[in-house]
Amino acid sequence: MSRIRQVLGLYQNNRTIREIARITGISRNSVRKYIREYGECEDITAIDDTALGSIVHPAEAGSFNSERHVALVEHFGKEKSHLVKRRGNKQVIWEEYRLAHPDGYSYSQYCLLWRQYLKGMEISLPQHYGPGEVAEIDFAGSKLGYVDTETGEVVDCDIFLGVYPPYELHV
Repeated sequence: MSRIRQVLGLYQNNRTIREIARITGISRNSVRKYIREYGECEDITAIDDTALGSIVHPAEAGSFNSERHVALVEHFGKEKSHLVKRRGNKQVIWEEYRLAHPDGYSYSQYCLLWRQYLKGMEISLPQHYGPGEVAEIDFAGSKLGYVDTETGEVVDCDIFLGVYPPYELHV
């Protein structure tokens, strides 16, 4: 919205398309497009981002309640186990999503919304321990291996981690 606001503000201050393109770093064709589509707006500084967004993208107003977004969230729920895995291929899963939903989100929006989806899923419970009171242990990631020099066999090894959680010093 800030780029569109900047372009329209410069246009309302009687700047030429060439000047606006040079100042903003946006191509002249894009500047022309913004002016052609949204140049009739009243004073651009008086409009907040929500109102400007509804002018610029009228079909997208409330887009997080649209059928397209609901279908994407359902897709994330089904594919979560594949997408969370270290070796899950997001590009392939997105291509499958686009086959099922041709009017769906582009790959960049898909990735952005996936990160937002995961952020909304994070649930944590703060736990407070004294120093050295508790150790947290777990196996980490995929197995490593080494080659037995006598037999030439590759031996898989689990990685075992143990850490002391941070503690808060109460003074």
